[in-house]
Amino acid sequence: MGSVLDAAGQAELITVWATAGAGKTTLLSSWADDLRHRGEAVAWLNMSGTRSDDKSLEALVEQAFADVPDGAGQRAIFIDDAHLVSGHGDRLWLSQLASDPAPGVRAIVAGRYQPVPMPQLPNGHRLIELRSGDLAFTASEAASFFDQRGIRLSSGQLRKILERTDGWAVALAMMADRLESTADVDTFIDEFSADHRSVADYLVTEVMARQPDARKRFLMQTSVVDQLSVPLAVHLTGRSNAGELLEELEQENTLVRKDDGPSPTFHYHALLRSHLQAQLLRHDYADATEMHRSAAEWFTTHGRPDLALEQALCTDDPTAVSQILEMSGTNLVFAGKTALVRRALRAAEQAGASSATTDVLEVMLAAPNFFDRLAANHHLALANERKSTLPPHLHTIYAALVAMRVSGAKNIDVALAQLDLAESAMDFSPADPLTDEAALDAKIFAEAARGCAELERGNGANASLLLQAAAQSAGMDQRPWLALLLLDMAAKSAASAGRWPEVSAVESLMTSTVRQIGKPGDLVSALAQVTVAAANYASCEEVSPARLSEVVDAGERTLDAGLIVPGRVLATLMAVDGNPNPRSAFDNLDRILQGAAQLHPRMLATSAYRYVDLTFRFRGKQRAREVVRLVGSVLGVDSTDYRLVTALLQGGTSHESTESLELESALENGARVWYPSNLVLGWLTLGHWAEASGRSAVADARLHRALELAEQMQSRRPFMASAGMGARLIEQRLGRLGTHEVFAQTVTAAYARIYPVCLSRASDAAILTRKEHEILRELPHHQSISDIAGKQQLSANTIKTHLRSIYQKFGVSGRSEAVNYAMQAGLI
Repeated sequence: MGSVLDAAGQAELITVWATAGAGKTTLLSSWADDLRHRGEAVAWLNMSGTRSDDKSLEALVEQAFADVPDGAGQRAIFIDDAHLVSGHGDRLWLSQLASDPAPGVRAIVAGRYQPVPMPQLPNGHRLIELRSGDLAFTASEAASFFDQRGIRLSSGQLRKILERTDGWAVALAMMADRLESTADVDTFIDEFSADHRSVADYLVTEVMARQPDARKRFLMQTSVVDQLSVPLAVHLTGRSNAGELLEELEQENTLVRKDDGPSPTFHYHALLRSHLQAQLLRHDYADATEMHRSAAEWFTTHGRPDLALEQALCTDDPTAVSQILEMSGTNLVFAGKTALVRRALRAAEQAGASSATTDVLEVMLAAPNFFDRLAANHHLALANERKSTLPPHLHTIYAALVAMRVSGAKNIDVALAQLDLAESAMDFSPADPLTDEAALDAKIFAEAARGCAELERGNGANASLLLQAAAQSAGMDQRPWLALLLLDMAAKSAASAGRWPEVSAVESLMTSTVRQIGKPGDLVSALAQVTVAAANYASCEEVSPARLSEVVDAGERTLDAGLIVPGRVLATLMAVDGNPNPRSAFDNLDRILQGAAQLHPRMLATSAYRYVDLTFRFRGKQRAREVVRLVGSVLGVDSTDYRLVTALLQGGTSHESTESLELESALENGARVWYPSNLVLGWLTLGHWAEASGRSAVADARLHRALELAEQMQSRRPFMASAGMGARLIEQRLGRLGTHEVFAQTVTAAYARIYPVCLSRASDAAILTRKEHEILRELPHHQSISDIAGKQQLSANTIKTHLRSIYQKFGVSGRSEAVNYAMQAGLI
């Protein structure tokens, strides 16, 4: 805010109108000190310190200047708490000061609200006006404030604080006082509200005390909603002058903000609203319940089922909740309001009001992956028992959910036939605007089920086209949850058919949608965040750690391992490439996959190459063989992913040529692959072996195969594996890669970013051969070369050759230096 004075230049009038505790006096004091340092004569007048028998405002200002030495020319008068200016003469003088400033005088006037209208300044004069919103702390300002108090907060904690305080200075100060002595910061932030004694006392003393009883009641009754329109305020309170009251509260800076527009709405500060709601509940519980019921009725009538459900949940009326869920539950899910629907489902369950509708919604929220299969089957069975009570659109969605869950050609045919019957019955049911919208939702969801059936039958290409068309019908604006679900399924279907450009296009569309959504608020948007993060990881584009943390947080809130494990695996993989000592990242990856690989085969496939590579490096060959067996048991020994890690383990051994033939056969013959980038890694591994054995032409051909696939997938990450093995192959051939030249340059650019020059020595260490790694692990045991040769079943001269290669890659001259370097780099 100090920069406002610089921006003001020669502005004659600066006004600051803001609520109590916004930091007006502190801000004015800082400005006054700044002006004094600039040589201006500064006078200060605080109206809260004047008495009723004091002199006029004009005389007080003259007296304030009389006590100040003259400056170089410019003079400034600060009038604080100007809202206390009373009396016709003083108000008239203040208005004249604003409309016709004296030459060489700058006036800075502050208060909770304007005591008089501020007229337009004559031409040539400048006015700067600040309001409560201008004084609210930004994220960076709040972070700096807490840092100065010695309080270190994460970005997530800071975001929650700003959500609860709206950047209100006095609330931040109160929080800081408590945070300095609080051990559990997260719990304190989550529980901080207007019920905290210091906050409640401040609100009562500074905001509510000066309000008439009628206004207090109006404020309490209207606090049940977040966005308050004038018609809604009239509906809730029965007061025809509700609009005038809201305008007055906003003008007086009573922690009420107005959002202008065709239909203006008013917002109460989060802490004020919390205080008012608590007071309403304490003073008249029946009135509070009636206000929520009335608000739910209003929102239902005006086409806002989400806000209606929020209000119904506060009435303790399970019937009202059930009615909204039956009519609008699917629409709310498709629109992404899944957290709200989950709350409603829990409330219905606790009230013993579960129904076929709630069962269908429970299963919908688990789609499409159904990680909790027992729960999904349980609710489907309950819905089946009472499906005759379902309205037509929910009966269609029930049939679609059944079709999504079945497998086997015969079962799929039966389920799709049932879906067709349900959809036909829905088409012939009586129509009205609400049911028409619900029927359209059901039809689009039915297409999702048909896409699942096509994928289950092995028709990935057909499934992808069907699902993309359905996503377009869903529309990102109207049904973001459903559209993201359909796109995620379309990407997986296209991948199963090897349609890599199509996968890339669908993931790009998901990326743009996820950026618009921001923080994941439901299971599907969180899963989409994972898909986008995985695509960005594969293409070596930026992956936000904060976004992955939000995905993991969303998984932990819903106890959904389908979010927690992928989020943690991706975050860990990001810490591997380019890391001179990835030991900690490997330990994390090992802990995650040892417990979760069976349930998350795609994440095992995504990390398989690096997992085996790092296991060999840090745990030895025997442990690496165990990881390879894990990959085979989860992904299948007939998968390309398994063939890749099997070959990786045999590189540099006598079995390399055999494994080379096996891997090439899998790549050529289209063996099943769980993680498409492993196809690129397969060709790069074969190319690296060919290069190492002096077969440059073969290496060229295999690199071209890798580049062809990688460019279709926009996948650069495989070239970063094993310290940039693939990127180094490209660097040696730049300028002669033909149609792949441009893409190859983007790969080397990513390599330069991930492996900067300062890491080149560590990178060399990371590309020790398998045998060199084995020999390196023997060095700390003070064995002779003969001892090592005997254990490795090699000649002493061969061991010496390997040692010279290790020393050269490490840039050292002997065994002790090699051991020290390897320990520092986490190699042993």
